[in-house]
Amino acid sequence: MDYVTAFIHSVSLIAAGLKEKEDIKEKNKYPFSKKFLHGMNMFFAVYAECSNTSAREILQNAHEEAFISNYAFKPIREWIADFKDDIKKELEEKAGSQFHLERLCYDLGEYEFHITEDCSDYLNAIGNIDITAEHEEKRTFDLLKYLKQEEYVAVRKFIIENPLADEEMLRRFKILYSAKNAVDCINFAYEDIVDEYYICPHCRWTMDRRYICVSKKCIDKDFEKAKLMLNTGRTGYKRLKRGVMRYIALPGRIEMKVLELCNRKGLKTELWPQRDKFDLEIVFEGGRIWEIDAKDYSSPYNLREKIIKDGDFPEGDYEKGFYIIDDYLKEKKRDYCDIVNDCIKNERVKCVTFNEFKSILDKELKNARII
Repeated sequence: MDYVTAFIHSVSLIAAGLKEKEDIKEKNKYPFSKKFLHGMNMFFAVYAECSNTSAREILQNAHEEAFISNYAFKPIREWIADFKDDIKKELEEKAGSQFHLERLCYDLGEYEFHITEDCSDYLNAIGNIDITAEHEEKRTFDLLKYLKQEEYVAVRKFIIENPLADEEMLRRFKILYSAKNAVDCINFAYEDIVDEYYICPHCRWTMDRRYICVSKKCIDKDFEKAKLMLNTGRTGYKRLKRGVMRYIALPGRIEMKVLELCNRKGLKTELWPQRDKFDLEIVFEGGRIWEIDAKDYSSPYNLREKIIKDGDFPEGDYEKGFYIIDDYLKEKKRDYCDIVNDCIKNERVKCVTFNEFKSILDKELKNARII
């Protein structure tokens, strides 16, 4: 048996199966997933060959409830704690992002779980993605790409800046930008809010009654639950669809922060140049160009996998390029940028946090005697 390949495949199937189970349960059906069962059985086959644990002990966890409690709620590295030392070392060296995944789902109590952002990002990075979220993101971009550049920027900024919007706000915007694809894009990106919800104090999207939001950052940050007001559905507000919020609006918040920073410095910028080849282009005096690509992956290993899959930073006539991440991500994992930078082959490009980029920009402007 090729233990590394089997282990990687088992983790991929388990992650995809957990997402499948969660989606099915939301439709009030029994959450059966062949992928999950296949992945679990494959993992235990590897376990039996790679550890000194008895078959009887292994079989005690070889059912869904026990597996989710004893494995899915824990970091992947803890799954192999009983593996033989030489095999653990080989998995650490060769398994890539799988080995570094944190827990795949949160324990919500009463036999309920919610997949983590880490798990979702991992599935996206390997191409085994959330089909619904992918469709929502892709369809929104398909509608955006037919717009003129001015309309494209206006519609995309509106989406980023308004995770929730009342019907009057949406109506006024659609009058201002009345091109068919602009209207269709707004109509598609937003959906009715059916269930009771809180407004997330951090990203301004919706939190359900379990205080689950679209982003791990929101779940991790401190807030006073008692001060949140529970809203009923269908109150005249619409929200961005989950895939649009997760993969367009959240990274867009970083893009807006960089844009605001550049505007304060009096720099010439362009949002989403060349039809979103980059997120932001900065043009200095003399014509020197920096290109920005904002990223919002909770795990550096998932971002690294995505960069490798995409073939590195896009080529272009720029002096420097930056992947910019939220400072929160590096606060949670100090070597985040080092892990990502290790895979970047383009010497003009590096991954930095927003505050690190701000310091780099200040130094550049100071050297140019602009400030």
